[in-house]
Amino acid sequence: MPLNFPDYVPLGLVDTVGFAIGVIVTLAVLYEFVRWRGVLSPIGKGFKLGAGRWATIFVDTIVKDVVYQQISPKCPDRKWASHSLVFWGFILLMLSTTTNWLTNPTGGPLPLTNPVRLLGNLGGVMLLVGLLAALYRIGANADKRETTFGPDYLFMATLLIAGVTGFLTEFVSEWNFTEWMYGVYALHLLGSAALLLLAPFTKFIHAFGRSVIRLSERYLEALSQAGLLRPAELASMPLLIEEGS
Repeated sequence: MPLNFPDYVPLGLVDTVGFAIGVIVTLAVLYEFVRWRGVLSPIGKGFKLGAGRWATIFVDTIVKDVVYQQISPKCPDRKWASHSLVFWGFILLMLSTTTNWLTNPTGGPLPLTNPVRLLGNLGGVMLLVGLLAALYRIGANADKRETTFGPDYLFMATLLIAGVTGFLTEFVSEWNFTEWMYGVYALHLLGSAALLLLAPFTKFIHAFGRSVIRLSERYLEALSQAGLLRPAELASMPLLIEEGS
């Protein structure tokens, strides 16, 4: 029978630390949105276009820049693939973790065929494949290395640690390697905590921030074409500057 994680680290401690991290990350993200209030203002002004036009722009942006993870029209396929795999792998892992927390309050081991576990394993594979592809691109491209800084490397390192130790915890649990369990599980929890704490302060946040900026840009463009903005307003609202990451 697989080892039980709460026997090694109390579930209450994991929940408490997770809640605290969630509060910190939420406050950091809200701070960034407040700082971006000038960029966000066209989204509110976009209602001048009418509800139908506003909704069309919103849905189109969600599909292209969130679901499809469009980076730019000139983006090579390999860059799009690594971005999408990391982004959607992370989302699947979040959904799996949240679902497990809601449906498995004791935190006990689930069978390998459980849908929650399958979802998490799929997300983990996608994340690691996308991350390794991104690291390869950085290593092979001098320009990319110049735009990747210490905090970004630290974030990718924690992402790699969290992903690898996640699969290791499954391995040692399934095979009842008791002597390894505490160390591997503790490292996984620490890596996951660091990953979430660092996310708002690295390029990872641009997976969401870029979509918000693109949404603002599209409303701004539509308002300008419809003659609903004064030149002074248009000049005061920055358009999207394409990132090189």
